[in-house]
Amino acid sequence: MNRIETLNNLKKRPFIKQRSEEWYKLRETRLTASDLYDAVHSPVSLIKKKIKNVSYNSFSIPALKWGCMFEKVAIDAYSHINKTNVHEFGLLINDKIDNFGASPDGITDEGIMVEIKCPYKREIKDGTIPDKYYYQMLGQMAVCELDICDYVECKFVTYNTEEEYIKNVENLENYKHGIIIEFKDNTYYYTKPNQDYKDNINEVSEKANGNKCTYWVLELMNVQRVNFNNDKWNNQIKDKIKQYWQLYLTEKNNKPKSLFIEDSD
Repeated sequence: MNRIETLNNLKKRPFIKQRSEEWYKLRETRLTASDLYDAVHSPVSLIKKKIKNVSYNSFSIPALKWGCMFEKVAIDAYSHINKTNVHEFGLLINDKIDNFGASPDGITDEGIMVEIKCPYKREIKDGTIPDKYYYQMLGQMAVCELDICDYVECKFVTYNTEEEYIKNVENLENYKHGIIIEFKDNTYYYTKPNQDYKDNINEVSEKANGNKCTYWVLELMNVQRVNFNNDKWNNQIKDKIKQYWQLYLTEKNNKPKSLFIEDSD
């Protein structure tokens, strides 16, 4: 099956929106790709976190809030540069991989997976992918049965005033800047992609109603193509998922007497 056929099959699956209540509940019943590296290398620590139901409100941690806020902007910029559409998917599962799921950031018209990272402070280095994110992409490609993924890192700078925004974007290409309105219910409104700065300002003036506006500029986008490593997946990772899940169920059923063992090096 080629990538386009695979994409079309994925589109037919039930859509479970990322960060929805149903999405969070389904994630409780399986390991997900975002936790794959920890499940392989420090399973007990991850299980402790899961059993204690340690979760993070993306709006209470600056780095998580930043990443969530700019994910859509990064996807729009990637789509513009590559002249493609990026299709959104929620949590996906694969019947060939028990107790595992993945929520890819998107898949292009050409069947290329896209993983977006917008570091809050971490320096972007071409040729370097943090191990945690590499494992995440392998897991996502395995679930979706795709063979390539673009690892996209974006550096954004922000301005607090309209004057600063105008000063810094007048000579920029339109896709490299915009405005985000942050509402009190923790939702966002984004100005239309690839729009002139004057139109962006007019657009938010009609909708902001006293809510916070973040004026942004895309300073850097770095894209690295990652190929699916079938050997690593089958020989080093796949069985670890089953082992992790069995340990998770054992520890969960033995709660609170469990979790005295530690991860081995």
